Amino acid sequence: MTKFSPYLLLVLFGVASTPQLLYFNYNTIIIFPPTLFLITVLLYLDNLKEFNINKLHDKRFHSMVFTGIQYCILVQAAGTILLGITETTFEITATHSPMLILNTVLFGPVAEETVFRKILYGGLQRKTNFWFAALTSSFVFALLHYNIQRFIPYVVIGLILCFIYKKSQTLASCILIHIVLNLIAVIVSLIKQFVS
Repeated sequence: MTKFSPYLLLVLFGVASTPQLLYFNYNTIIIFPPTLFLITVLLYLDNLKEFNINKLHDKRFHSMVFTGIQYCILVQAAGTILLGITETTFEITATHSPMLILNTVLFGPVAEETVFRKILYGGLQRKTNFWFAALTSSFVFALLHYNIQRFIPYVVIGLILCFIYKKSQTLASCILIHIVLNLIAVIVSLIKQFVS
C-alpha cells in the first residue's frame, strides 16, 4: 500500500457511488461494486495478511457486533417511524439479480467500511479527536447514500460504527454489522416484492 492508496480509494468510491454513473445502465451496477471491492482488497492486502483471525473468536468481539446490530436496527426503526418508509434506488434494484444482492450484502459493506471507518475516520482521528473524525466520516457516509429522508439515521449509524471500530480495534466488526444490516434490507425488499 502506498501513501496515496487511501486517497485513490476515496476518489474511486466517490465516483463509483454517484447515482448518475452507478445507475447509468445495468452493467455499471453489476461491475462497479465488485471492482471497488477488488481494488480495496488489493490496496489493503498487507492489512489483511496482518489480521489476527483469533479476534473473531473473542466474546467481546461478538458482544460488540451484536450490540452494534441492535443499535443500528433501532436507529433504522426509529427513522422509519419518524421519517416514513423510503427506499433508495439501490435498494429497489438490489434484489433484481444474485449479483446485485452480492454487491449489497458483501462488496458494498467491505468497501464502505474501509473508506468511511478505516480511511476517513481513522485518518481524521489520528489528527483530531474522536468526535470530529466520527461526525465528519458519518456525515460523508450519509451524504453518499443519496437519500435525504434517511440522512439523519445514516449519520447516527455511521457514529455507532465509528464507536464500534474504536472500541473493537478491528474493521471486521463494522464490516460484519454492515453486512447484517444490508442483508436484513435485502430480505425485507424480497419479502415486499413477493407480497405485492
